[in-house]
Amino acid sequence: MLNQLTAYRIQNGNLIVSTDVIDFSAPPVYEVIRLLDGVPMFFEGHMDRMFQSLEMIGEHEKITKIAVLNSITVLVSQTGIKDNNIRIEVGRDQDSCFVWTLYFVNSYYPSEKEYGRGVKTVSYAVERKNPHAKIFRSEFVQKINQLKSERQAYEVILINDGGYVTEGSRSNLFFVKENCIYTAKTKDVLQGITRKKIMEVIDDLKIEIIEKDIAYHDLANYEACFLSGTSINVLPIASIDEVNYASPAHPILVQVLESLKDVIQNDIEKTRRLIHD
Repeated sequence: MLNQLTAYRIQNGNLIVSTDVIDFSAPPVYEVIRLLDGVPMFFEGHMDRMFQSLEMIGEHEKITKIAVLNSITVLVSQTGIKDNNIRIEVGRDQDSCFVWTLYFVNSYYPSEKEYGRGVKTVSYAVERKNPHAKIFRSEFVQKINQLKSERQAYEVILINDGGYVTEGSRSNLFFVKENCIYTAKTKDVLQGITRKKIMEVIDDLKIEIIEKDIAYHDLANYEACFLSGTSINVLPIASIDEVNYASPAHPILVQVLESLKDVIQNDIEKTRRLIHD
């Protein structure tokens, strides 16, 4: 399977030993969830989005949240891995049988240096089809990985047909200017689970957040920007192409990052109680 870390995985609720690729009849719906001390972060949000993605492609057969949670617990117990990302894939195989599987994937988390200095990003003109459904597209992933390698970038920023910045290839995107935070319109991007939590944090901090079309040619007019996502939480950006930012030290970004840490801890404790109930 894609970047599978160990030979163990759960398939349709059963622990198996296999790294064989499932031959899905169409690109599967997927979620990547980060585990902290063996507990999935923002579990409820990931499951809700997965069910929404399945509905968008006309798939009405579902797995239950408790089945997934129990499967994660089994995989953690079997492998002893407690701090890593888990990938869930759901779809139908070539015989039209409903299949769901979850397994640990090779995971990378930004270093303290990257948080401290920000990361390099580059742009790519492409528009996602159906941005609200999280569906694996191998051609897109290959192109993104090629760009990151060629230009030594941490992430690739997507520019749509109108010349507007939307999101990262695996992350959401926020900008800061004059004590306000800006982000692309929700209808134009994947509704990231961490993005949603950050927007709640921003609201609690009484910082104005504005959803708008963010023009690529206007990027130099922002003071700071950052990525959000499952593996990175809030990650400052040092540059987008030739535009540089002093993002890590920006007081609003620091405020958001510190507040998000409390939200994550509270969420982990909530899910931990669910596991033990």
